[in-house]
Amino acid sequence: GRSTAPADLHFQRRYRWAVLRGAEDSLELRPTPAPLPGSAPTEVPPPLRGLREAEPTPAPWREQDAQASAPPPHARRARPPAPPPLPRCYKGKAGCALSLLRPPLWIRFHLFYRKVVRQTPAAKMVKQIESKYAFQEALNSAGEKLVVVDFSATWCGPCKMIKPFFHSLSEKYSNVVFLEVDVDDCQDVASECEVKCMPTFQFFKKGQKVGEFSGANKEKLEATINELI
Repeated sequence: GRSTAPADLHFQRRYRWAVLRGAEDSLELRPTPAPLPGSAPTEVPPPLRGLREAEPTPAPWREQDAQASAPPPHARRARPPAPPPLPRCYKGKAGCALSLLRPPLWIRFHLFYRKVVRQTPAAKMVKQIESKYAFQEALNSAGEKLVVVDFSATWCGPCKMIKPFFHSLSEKYSNVVFLEVDVDDCQDVASECEVKCMPTFQFFKKGQKVGEFSGANKEKLEATINELI
């Protein structure tokens, strides 16, 4: 048979050792011999096609390297500063608490309407009765004058309808005393005068009742006043 040179035997032994160790990169191949003149160049077979490529050995883990390689954390968006709390009330010179928050529109309109009504001359000439004592005092102080009393309620629709006309009569008849009694606020007065429905108009002279009718009848109201003056 063909004898094997010592160099070839040495190469084969190192080749087998590299296969067993799985380190292809540690294998040193023989240099390719120069081709002879006139002969075709020889191809060197690709080394170790079936072997797994050697993976580099990972470096030992260090906390400093992990912190350096970690992406920077997302910066939290700074919250805007909270607005200062609104003052809820202000102490006036008189010591009463005045609210700084504006009331709703309908409350402001209602307050404005009540203010306008109170400032009209007709509203000033109609006296609001708030107690039984005030009612008797108004009858006694009227003297010889005719007193017209309107018994009404805030929830009564006809009472609201005839109220402006009742106020206009107080301007027209300056020699007549006009009173208003809320039956809910002055139940004792309404009970004493035997009021059954609203609106009810009663007429007094010298403290005595001289006339009465119920209903929002403008013509009858003015006609009764002219009759009893």
